[in-house]
Amino acid sequence: MRNPGLAVDYEVEEDYPKFGNNDERADTITAKVLSDFMNNIRKNKTYRQATLLSPFNHHFQRGIWEKDCITDGVKQKLALVQPMPDEYKVLLLWFYANT
Repeated sequence: MRNPGLAVDYEVEEDYPKFGNNDERADTITAKVLSDFMNNIRKNKTYRQATLLSPFNHHFQRGIWEKDCITDGVKQKLALVQPMPDEYKVLLLWFYANT
């Protein structure tokens, strides 16, 4: 619905999965996308036989990743702010659509 040159509202024409609102369809889609993504990643060799973890662990859900760093010879923990969660959703959906 529009006023002259201005979008003021929208109409929902069909039912759709509501991400983030405990919709079972959205949860199923998300689980499938993540599962397929991780299975495709696991097909590749990792550096020094590293173990792959889910990109959606509790650190990423909070948007903070702690990393051990050495600065001036002193081991410190630095909190790095990660762009979450929309960027990862877009990446996973793109990856799923293109595989």
